[in-house]
Amino acid sequence: MPHSSCHCGLVSTQPNPITRKFGSEIDVQALTGISRKTLQRDRLLGRQRFPWYKSGRRVLYDLLEVEAAIRAGAVVRTGRVPR
Repeated sequence: MPHSSCHCGLVSTQPNPITRKFGSEIDVQALTGISRKTLQRDRLLGRQRFPWYKSGRRVLYDLLEVEAAIRAGAVVRTGRVPR
């Protein structure tokens, strides 16, 4: 019987791996409404609005991370008017 730390792939004690879905600037634009030019400018200026990755010449965004960043910055309205 393989040991639990064996990397042979026969026994896995880890939960199912997280599925990652990568998308392009166009996908992020469709998801957020932020233009491709703004996303490009953010990367150029070092603004970390959303995490991004390079694959060769392509820039990719993890769409789950983009959604998480949006949720983290979400404003919840309570319907109360401040005085």
